[in-house]
Amino acid sequence: MRPAISPVVPKHPPIPVKMIAILEENGIKEDQVTRDAHLGRDLGADSLDVAELCMSLEEAYEIELGDDEAARVFEDGTIGEIVALVERRAKS
Repeated sequence: MRPAISPVVPKHPPIPVKMIAILEENGIKEDQVTRDAHLGRDLGADSLDVAELCMSLEEAYEIELGDDEAARVFEDGTIGEIVALVERRAKS
C-alpha cells in the first residue's frame, strides 16, 4: 500500500492579484513583489510613492489606513505585512 501523499500547503497564501495590480499601477513590477520585500529598501519607494500606494489601497479596498499602525507598516514593514494589514482592515 502506498503512503498517502499530503498536499503541499504554502507557508503563506499568494499575494492577491488585486494587490499586485495596485502595486504595479504605483510603479512596482510584479516580479519584484514578494512577501519579504520592503517598499523603500528593496523596491525603491520614497515617501511620496508610499503615500500614493496607501491612497490607492484605501480606495480599492474601501478602508482607512491613516493611523500609527498603518504608518509603521508602510514605512518599515514588508509587502506581506502590508497585505495582512489591508486584508484585516477590509474584513472589519
